Amino acid sequence: MTEPIRVALVGCGNIALGFHIPAYLTADDRFRIVGIADPTPERLELGRVAAGLTPEQVHADVAELLARDDVDALDLCTPQHLHRDVAVAAARAGKHVLCEKPIAAVPADAEAMRAAAEKAGTVVDEATEVVDDGPAAVLERVLDRSGYAAALQEQHSVEAEGRL
Repeated sequence: MTEPIRVALVGCGNIALGFHIPAYLTADDRFRIVGIADPTPERLELGRVAAGLTPEQVHADVAELLARDDVDALDLCTPQHLHRDVAVAAARAGKHVLCEKPIAAVPADAEAMRAAAEKAGTVVDEATEVVDDGPAAVLERVLDRSGYAAALQEQHSVEAEGRL
């Protein structure tokens, strides 16, 4: 059995609570929500409850989430003007990013995100197909196209062997 991709959501607005979290929970054979970040305490608590997380798994500061070793990919559900800084920081932390659309407010922000991901060897993509397929299916396709999903499964296998 392959290990699920460990995904964390940034932003607990209506799109995350009403669509992204439920979609990941129905795809729990492929994805496991391991964390959430949102600066608004009330929204963070709503996200925590919806995702079934412990208080230790949620963060008001996205930097704390990015520092975690148990996060493979971020689902960025924040307003577009916040995407660039989080996506660039995520790439630098070795995390893959799925951005809610539109990916950026201006082309320069999108280019900065692309360049950071390329430099880090990660993937950043826009959730353009989410309406039809759901975020889990889109993230899976993005990671499959990049070859990341296969590499991640290999990494999880090696980690598991090391624990035996």
